[in-house]
Amino acid sequence: DTTTQFIDADCIPSEDLVFDIVEDTEGCAFRVDPQAELAFQQARLVYTDRTNRRVELTNCIDSAAVDPFPTDIDTEACDVRHDFDAKTSYERGIITFEANGVRQTFGQCFDTDVTFAHFEDSTGCDFVTDLNTNQAFPTSRTAFSRNGKTVLIDAACEPDKTQAIGLEA
Repeated sequence: DTTTQFIDADCIPSEDLVFDIVEDTEGCAFRVDPQAELAFQQARLVYTDRTNRRVELTNCIDSAAVDPFPTDIDTEACDVRHDFDAKTSYERGIITFEANGVRQTFGQCFDTDVTFAHFEDSTGCDFVTDLNTNQAFPTSRTAFSRNGKTVLIDAACEPDKTQAIGLEA
């Protein structure tokens, strides 16, 4: 008879077979919590069984062995977003953090709470004349002020047709 007969149906732990469960970060990303301003290294819990086979116990979860990394918002890495209808520009930023000596970014650029009102700047702009109508028009570019400096949005000076100045013949 080749059937196996169990004397006891309850499994008992083997004192001789103990497997160390470790964290493995390979293939796991970071989880970022923007409200807490922290980035968490993720890891799988794994062990190697008695046949030297790797056994994964979990998917990627927050590591208990690696402290979370503080995050920053980098506004230099993102362009300012312009809303010409609202005459406002919006500062944009991206979440960054440093982990293991490497600067990481998370997500995409997003609007911060900082806005800049548009204004017309005539610095470096000349008048444009229309000899057919004997009128001159002042020109300007749309700009905003950031950290006390004027930032030009438009590259070219455009005439303001509402401010015509008559030319004398």
